Amino acid sequence: MHFSAIAGNGFGTLHDGEVVAYEIDGITTNQPQARNVHALGVQSRHTA
Repeated sequence: MHFSAIAGNGFGTLHDGEVVAYEIDGITTNQPQARNVHALGVQSRHTA
């Protein structure tokens, strides 16, 4: 994903394991892309 799709000010970054919400754009052109991406938090990984 290109950093410009990440919502917010400045350079957007995401980290492994982050849960995100996003909108899909470009479906009519057969090239769907994420846009307006917002990080919701980090998903915890529990191991037994």
